[in-house]
Amino acid sequence: ANGGPIGRFPASGFPDSPITLKYLDVDDTGRLFVGGLTALGMPRIAEYTTGGALVRTFGEYGDGEGELNGPAGLAIDAERDVVYVVDSNNNRVIAFSLEGAFLHAWGRTGSGPGEFEFFDPAPGGPDQGPEGGLDVDPDGNIYVVNNRTRRIQTFTPDGEFRSMWGRRG
Repeated sequence: ANGGPIGRFPASGFPDSPITLKYLDVDDTGRLFVGGLTALGMPRIAEYTTGGALVRTFGEYGDGEGELNGPAGLAIDAERDVVYVVDSNNNRVIAFSLEGAFLHAWGRTGSGPGEFEFFDPAPGGPDQGPEGGLDVDPDGNIYVVNNRTRRIQTFTPDGEFRSMWGRRG
């Protein structure tokens, strides 16, 4: 493609699909999962084919089970068929099936083990910007980066806290 685009994601016609594409991961079969915001500013996770066709969206706005308020990273655990999403404004991690069904969530606001401070509520505050991210290792351990507290925490696939390192200051 000589460095040019090989396709485009639709910006219209799919009101629930993310048009502000922020985070992505690809599973071992080539399905592309993208986190972002819709044209109306609502958070969504979307699955696309490698050709850019929208398959499905999931993750409504809110703070309940399976709801999002600020997706700030996602990672696929292909071994377990799970998409993990950093839900920054709710200070938690949510696990969805690859089909978009809510599985479980963990975390709460705080600075202790299993707690997160992804979001700085002060507009223009010193910690605005990338809130965090996550990845999954081959053994299924989830590594969550919390930029505001400047630390990394590890969890089991079920969200059980394992370890933490780093600190603010």
